[in-house]
Amino acid sequence: MWRYIEDDGVSASFGLAADEYLVTAFNPPHPNPLPQGEREGRGSGILRLYTYKSHCALVGRFQDVEKELNLEECKRRGIAVNRRPTGGGAILMGEDQLGIAIVSPLLEESRGTACRAPTILFETYSKGVALGLRRLGIEAEFRPKNDMLVNGKKIAGLALFVEDNNNMLFHASVLLDMDISLMLSVLNISQGKLSGKGINTAGGRITTVAKELGRKVFMRELRDAIKLGFQDAFAVEFNHEPFNVNEITAIKKLEERKYKASDWVYNSLDT
Repeated sequence: MWRYIEDDGVSASFGLAADEYLVTAFNPPHPNPLPQGEREGRGSGILRLYTYKSHCALVGRFQDVEKELNLEECKRRGIAVNRRPTGGGAILMGEDQLGIAIVSPLLEESRGTACRAPTILFETYSKGVALGLRRLGIEAEFRPKNDMLVNGKKIAGLALFVEDNNNMLFHASVLLDMDISLMLSVLNISQGKLSGKGINTAGGRITTVAKELGRKVFMRELRDAIKLGFQDAFAVEFNHEPFNVNEITAIKKLEERKYKASDWVYNSLDT
């Protein structure tokens, strides 16, 4: 049985603090090995599906904020800026982008190598995203190093982080819809990054659930499909257990100490 959490319209600082709190505090009652087959269940874990308040720009753990974001544009538009505890690239999040967080322990043989060679973990946990999108009629595939693609276009990004307690935090962001012009005004997407993927424009690299289906899609429909996708991928049941009062208190303390601190948000961690 996995714990399931969902919430909407969270601030950038609270949303990230909540995920770090979960990966730090999670203490599974039984060993929780990685699935060895399509239908092998997992002992315990946490799935959190949530949205951010529109809009916020989040950089990866090791990125330089000034290089990745147009900070003046973020300030002008009132877009919150923050840094994820996971790696990966800069993203724009809001009410039309579904945040996915999974907290799970690692197998002993995976410890110490997960962050150096994360591909197997991305492949494993992206199965839930792929199966969820398939329920909507969208065929997506994992493409190293950390993207989910539909016909060569990115529909979701992936990232991860392993805590000292050997719990893993897997992050994904699925694009239900996206204001491409806003994204391009906020994110500094280099031409080199695009040409390396064989794409001429940033807009040509992105697709969304709504675009692929050619219709209006509500967040509830996407969230339900993704939840069922992870249920199918890992053969688990979910127990809906929102954050309790004590957890919210702890998350807010972490939020104030770290995710509202300029030292965390603006200082690159790559040195």
